[in-house]
Amino acid sequence: MRRVASVALAVMSCVSAMPALACDRGRECYQQVREPDQYQTVARPVVLRPGYNQVVRDPAVTMTRLQPVVVAPGHFTVQHVPAQYTTVRRREVVRPETVSYRHHPAVTRVVHETIVVSPATSRWEHTVDRHGLVKKCRVHTPAVTRTVARNLVVRPASRVPVVQPAVVRDVDVPVLARPAETRRVFHPPIVRNVAQTVVVRPAVDRIIQHAPVIGTTHERVRVRSGGTRWVRSH
Repeated sequence: MRRVASVALAVMSCVSAMPALACDRGRECYQQVREPDQYQTVARPVVLRPGYNQVVRDPAVTMTRLQPVVVAPGHFTVQHVPAQYTTVRRREVVRPETVSYRHHPAVTRVVHETIVVSPATSRWEHTVDRHGLVKKCRVHTPAVTRTVARNLVVRPASRVPVVQPAVVRDVDVPVLARPAETRRVFHPPIVRNVAQTVVVRPAVDRIIQHAPVIGTTHERVRVRSGGTRWVRSH
């Protein structure tokens, strides 16, 4: 940085002192020179003809064939079918099943157990001797218990069901085998074949895409701008 500053200072002093861009002897002088712009030829693609879509219509394809035509349409008729019965043997309940209950009292016995009236406790007692020393002692109080008698259920009371079976017998009962119904009977239509022209494939429009035509053009472009630089003057 110091060398660049000294060179710039020398150039400025030389230029300001000598209008003919010449320096005094014993000095290092520089002359400002103009550098031209630099150009280069490049190839670029250009569209000679843009792409476009072309609509092409394909005609319909037809043929003559025998087509069934309904002469008389189908229809329904109503038929009434009576109900049908049959006899089956069934088991009837003459007397239904009954349930009665027999009571069994509970069975108990007396047992003795020990219960805690008041739990064991402990407390701290503080004493002071004749020399003024404090002493702390834990005092335990035993628990107070007693024995009590209570009734223990050995077997709880219960109700035992007593079942009287049902009385049944076999009887003949008429039952409905098939209920009466109303049927709708379909009679198919009457058709005949008639020659007709039918369309096998309808007319369609197709789109043909034409790609664009691309060419190449050459242009001269500036790749670097010119400027000025300092050249040492002898």
